[in-house]
Amino acid sequence: MPGGPSSRSPAAPTTYLSTLCAISGTKAAPETGHHTVPDALRDEALAHFFEGPCKCTPTTGGVNNVVQYVETANGERYILRVYNNGGKSEKVAFEHELLLQLGQQDLSFQVPRALPTLRDGARHVKLSSGDDACVFEIIPGTLAKTTSPREVGRATGELCTAMGRIDLGGREAEAPVPPYYDANPNPSLTPLATVFHVHHSINREIFYQQVAENPGFSVCRADIDYLTAEITAMEPKLEAYQQLGLPMQLIHGDLHVRGLGVQGWLLGGGAKGRAV
Repeated sequence: MPGGPSSRSPAAPTTYLSTLCAISGTKAAPETGHHTVPDALRDEALAHFFEGPCKCTPTTGGVNNVVQYVETANGERYILRVYNNGGKSEKVAFEHELLLQLGQQDLSFQVPRALPTLRDGARHVKLSSGDDACVFEIIPGTLAKTTSPREVGRATGELCTAMGRIDLGGREAEAPVPPYYDANPNPSLTPLATVFHVHHSINREIFYQQVAENPGFSVCRADIDYLTAEITAMEPKLEAYQQLGLPMQLIHGDLHVRGLGVQGWLLGGGAKGRAV
């Protein structure tokens, strides 16, 4: 990318979701898949974090957001992320607050660390398009996949414990992604009902209608029926658990093999693990 900004100075299937949105009358969320942005917008983002020329190359991962490798003139490499979340900066700010506090804890693995901007040290910026962008340091390692289940499990438990120590000053209830048991702002709905509002285009009625009638599930009908029965059995348990007044905390709600990295076959073990 000759001439662009750079060198840092010190300092779900679309058709199915569209159908759900049409049924529920809600606005479709940004599509998932591999995304790109115009060069000018990419350069705008990089100018907040780097000075001088840099080179950008695509990554093989990244489903929801635009993610590219950045190499500066002195050979340092980073990850640029341009968020594809409909311009919801409050979600980005919440994510970065969690990462910042996790990074301050003594963990046996690394968590993503964002670079501060050159101008004011912010960890993310809003671009002229309305999207947010940030730059992360690269954590060495490879995707865990199924190679290290014991180490990944140990690190997952450590991460949950660490997230329990996060202090948001009472703002936990203001999380832009509400708890799965209370993802609808209507206070008249019980936890039994609100669990089905985890996605903006779904509710209990639409869920059960879709799993029963959507022809796309025909190829796995036995499995869908089994899972549906499990959810039906879970409903009264959720209602009962809510009445117990058990302690609650933040958790990572989307741990996935594509988001976990390992180095030296250990993560959270004797050698320093790397969690991406």
